[in-house]
Amino acid sequence: KAEGLSLEIAIEYIRTGQWEEAHKVLVPIWPQLTWRSSGWFDLMAEFAWTLRECAQKVGDYETLMWINWELLNRVFPPRPEWDYNLHRCLQDVDVGSPKPTIVLRAGDVISCLSASLVFEKAQGNVGEPLQLQLAITSVAQPNSAPITLSEVKMAFEGGLRPIVLHSQEPQESETTSDQISTVPLRDSADSLDSSTLSSPTHGLAPMIGTADLKFHPSQ
Repeated sequence: KAEGLSLEIAIEYIRTGQWEEAHKVLVPIWPQLTWRSSGWFDLMAEFAWTLRECAQKVGDYETLMWINWELLNRVFPPRPEWDYNLHRCLQDVDVGSPKPTIVLRAGDVISCLSASLVFEKAQGNVGEPLQLQLAITSVAQPNSAPITLSEVKMAFEGGLRPIVLHSQEPQESETTSDQISTVPLRDSADSLDSSTLSSPTHGLAPMIGTADLKFHPSQ
């Protein structure tokens, strides 16, 4: 009820052109919005679109990116004629230089990408290769533009070395269907593009590979 009342107050501010006041009402509520955890996506979408408009007006690029990331998820009612392109969501906002870093944690948002990681074996021996499978799935709006990641980083507890996957060069023939590929890894010590990512416990240098990190809706 309090969230609905805050939304009504913000809408009244917007009607009188008081964008900063509307933004101040909505932005503190957004991270802990109960409609997100309760699955009331229609109400959450109304809140999100209203806050997005406020964030656009006041130049709040962090909130703008966060909202666009969530609204890309297909659980939300699609907005007709809207350009669902994450890579263009900040084109009308001055973010300054260098480009900002925005951190979104999976447990706090309704993500448009999901990831899972499984090992081939529950246990392994020292010095023996250990196979694993990483699955990344797009649950973005059906009419959205593909999402391209520059890299994917995986860090592990214990003695396992971290893994960094860089986006490979675009292929001549692009596919929108599911893909399964084997990614060979190399030691970052032998590469000029070594990553700064290290194991959170042992500071181990990462293993590096390249993969197709462009994801179409439902891929």
